[in-house]
Amino acid sequence: MRRIALVTFAVAALALLSSACGLVPVPAPPPPDTTTTTTEPATGPVAEQVDDTHWWVTNPGTGARLWVTVVAPAETTDSPLPGVVMVPGGSADSSGLIRDAQTIAAGGYLVVLFDPDGRGQSEGVEDYNGADQQAGLAEVVRFAATLPAVDPDRLAIATNSYGITMGAGALASYDDLGVDLLIDWEGPADRTDTGGCNGQGPVGHISHDCSDESWWAEREAATFIGAVDVAYVRLQSATDHVQPDAEHALRMINAALNGNAALVVLNTTVIDEPLEAIDPALLVPDSADRYRASLVVASLDTYLD
Repeated sequence: MRRIALVTFAVAALALLSSACGLVPVPAPPPPDTTTTTTEPATGPVAEQVDDTHWWVTNPGTGARLWVTVVAPAETTDSPLPGVVMVPGGSADSSGLIRDAQTIAAGGYLVVLFDPDGRGQSEGVEDYNGADQQAGLAEVVRFAATLPAVDPDRLAIATNSYGITMGAGALASYDDLGVDLLIDWEGPADRTDTGGCNGQGPVGHISHDCSDESWWAEREAATFIGAVDVAYVRLQSATDHVQPDAEHALRMINAALNGNAALVVLNTTVIDEPLEAIDPALLVPDSADRYRASLVVASLDTYLD
């Protein structure tokens, strides 16, 4: 029965992806005039609007201006929408997430993309998802909550691959973000996955001294996830996009269960207690690369109240 449910989950995701392929970013609600404006609330983010869909948001931790893109549904509504901030994987910028953002927006969500420090069009220096980039993500989340089209009581972070390190780190470090849900698509757990620190050669994309504890302390998602107190959904296919198995998913799920997570879900199954191993029947069949955004939409529809 679980296998049937997961196959149905995947088929429905593919159908949603196909229906969204032609969608393009549409304007978020514009400011009162068409000139470039700077918004500096006493306790809010510094944001400079560039056009209807782009802003500069300043990372308060580094002073770097981060390039932000807003993707809205094609059909407008008078009611505010749930907001989703997406975090790119690896050391990538947001350009590779546009199509995913369009799919998610088509599901009825206001999607916010950003280039972390030192990537894409953003200023600053690459930090490999450490504290500096976590501070930037936190500020982008705060910015998203200020958008007129966003319901600030319904916010989610959706991370892609290594982006979970930045996402979990930001949520563990900042308690003012108002996020209700963290969705993690096949993110690595620790330096074993991202730095090849298990003695079996590199698997991830980072080359750094495995014994540098202070450096890795900022960059291991399994350490942060236990301090995250929102609902945590792990999306994991039977064939991971990088890792040879699902052991990293097991470590993340158990760390969340042993921590403060409000809810822990593996794909469509709520996990109530730590696992010794992951039942293959709980994993999405085949690779989820083709329809990961639609899996995100299904999770948002179910768990973002």
